[in-house]
Amino acid sequence: MTMRTLSYILLLLWPCYLTAQSAELAVERMQRSLLPLEKGVDYVDTLNEIAYSYRRLHPDSAVMYAGQAAALAQEIGYAKGLANSNVRKGVALGYKGAFAEARLYLERAASQRLSLGDYWGVASVYNNLGNHELKTHNGAGEAAYYYQRGIDALSETAVGDASSLGIKLYNGLGFAHLQSGQYDAALQALEHALDLAQSLEARALEASVRLNLGIFYRKLDNYTQAEEQLLESLAVFTDMQAGGYVAKCYNELGNLEFVQEKYSAAMDYYEQALATGQLGAYEQAVLRENQAGIYEAQGKTDLAIARYQTALEQFRATGNPLQTARVQQNLGLLYLNADAHAKSRDYLAKALVQLQQVQAPGLRSNVLFHLAVVYNELGQTDSAMVYSQQNLALIDSIYQNKERARNLDVNLKTAQAAMASLEKEKAVRDNRLLMYFSGAVALGLLSLLLLAVVGLFINRQRMLIAEQREALAYQKVDNALQEAELDNIHARLKGEEKARKQIGKDLHDRIGGMLSVLKLSLAAVEEKVGGIEAANKTQYKKVNALIDETADEVRRISHNMSSFFLTKFGLKAQLEEMAQRLRETGKIEVELSLYGMDERMDSELEFEIYRIVQELVSNALKHAKASLLTIQLNRFDPIINIIVEDDGVGFKPDLMEQKSGMGLENVRSRAYHLNGVVNIDSSPGKGTTVSIDIEQTEPNT
Repeated sequence: MTMRTLSYILLLLWPCYLTAQSAELAVERMQRSLLPLEKGVDYVDTLNEIAYSYRRLHPDSAVMYAGQAAALAQEIGYAKGLANSNVRKGVALGYKGAFAEARLYLERAASQRLSLGDYWGVASVYNNLGNHELKTHNGAGEAAYYYQRGIDALSETAVGDASSLGIKLYNGLGFAHLQSGQYDAALQALEHALDLAQSLEARALEASVRLNLGIFYRKLDNYTQAEEQLLESLAVFTDMQAGGYVAKCYNELGNLEFVQEKYSAAMDYYEQALATGQLGAYEQAVLRENQAGIYEAQGKTDLAIARYQTALEQFRATGNPLQTARVQQNLGLLYLNADAHAKSRDYLAKALVQLQQVQAPGLRSNVLFHLAVVYNELGQTDSAMVYSQQNLALIDSIYQNKERARNLDVNLKTAQAAMASLEKEKAVRDNRLLMYFSGAVALGLLSLLLLAVVGLFINRQRMLIAEQREALAYQKVDNALQEAELDNIHARLKGEEKARKQIGKDLHDRIGGMLSVLKLSLAAVEEKVGGIEAANKTQYKKVNALIDETADEVRRISHNMSSFFLTKFGLKAQLEEMAQRLRETGKIEVELSLYGMDERMDSELEFEIYRIVQELVSNALKHAKASLLTIQLNRFDPIINIIVEDDGVGFKPDLMEQKSGMGLENVRSRAYHLNGVVNIDSSPGKGTTVSIDIEQTEPNT
């Protein structure tokens, strides 16, 4: 789950609110805040915020509060609150593992937000739906449909897909297509996600896309490219201390070694993945299944069965019918090879029942084939013939769906290589038929022939995609290095408000023009600064220093002026405009949550609070390298709470006490003047949260 949620998030949270204790304290404060409130819009919003806070710790409580919010929103006709309530309930049910019920509420929320014209919110809900579908059907369900609906909704917004949410949707779409064998569509979506991540300098999201590209190349037997993508992804997540994703990278590297029959290396990677302690129940089950596969390949049948049994229990617990069926099939084949035909029949029959819940024709065909083998071994030839006929019908259906693959233009060498691979597979299957199905050789050969045709078309498709990937790589060379633009966003943010006054116009024309020229000068040398001569490096440093000096001058002048827009329209409107401007750049995703801000405060107080928020946002843009910025302003008499949070590189607060230059001293000074207390929570690779509580009394002098 990512940080992207809906508009109303947590109220009155301290910087360490992610811990259970602080989350409980935040909930207690919100529960107390309900007492003086009338049963209206604010009451619904607060209930929804409590539900959001409880979603991980106590999902049942989250469902209860979201239900209360929905009932009241329905009663007072608060459509936005009702949609938010359904989102909260769906997310909480997802944490419980009740994905089917979660899906109903999330689909309802998507429809409600669509009717309100909240396309960004619609896209976020569809991203959640796609993630739920992947967990339950592993890409074979409607995950691709949901991700595409989210992408379509984003196209209706000003930013479009140039956002972290867009990256997540395309990455999910690519993985869903990959899992269902649609390799051309998968490559197209993943390449687009990678381009977006690179253009937005979203390092963590780029690493996530590369993880899926590693899986893509492994499935196409391009092991060199697969290893390159996975190792690059692992390096980023290790640097960011993202333990869960580090575990996923180790698991996929293990899979890569496994398919190359490097069993010792594969087992080492799997053990490293387990050692992180960051794998969820589903991921652990997948890893146990992989370890069982290694033991099976090594002929260690008892160990393989034990690991498969562990994986089976975990997949059942997570409610995943596809993976449950896959493990049951593997157990059935193990017992078949051990001549335990009754046990083999039972597991294969159970797998067939599980497959009624999902669309997995390839796996279903395999189960039907081996059921026919087992029944033949048991002497029940009538049953064997029934399952064989079902398998033939299914294979014919698969063949019809792959008809268009006939037209793929593949060179003779590729076709010969594919045929050689198929002939090898045919020989293996022939041997198995001689061992287990001597009574139905003709039927088995027919099945193999049809499977060979299907396999040929699939291999043709794979090779063509690999060629397309190579061609696309050349087209991407010129776009590989993207110029960082967060400093430009920072400069525009500082200049936006000042341009609204007459004196601001002069400031914009003179100093703003100077900054533009300096930026163009900087861009001319920035890409080559690593390899140029010493004289040019000196020029680069001078230009950089001049930009900083000019920016300082703008800041000094602007801080001495009152804000016309802020004075006229208020703090709430100014913050909403700031957030919208940042979103429109396409460089960072912004979540803004305002609570209790419908009434104006003292204009001087609003001005000082705005400057604090502006300074914190500027710090995040300049230093954090963040992809998501969360701004919260909560008015709760007599306390005003400010939270600015980013998912960037973070830092060590104790070291920052020894340094200056990041604007934190200005923030502390302004907060002290307003009787405020500043708390900073940050660590390398885990982002930064700055929380300020301001008590509305006489300011310090």
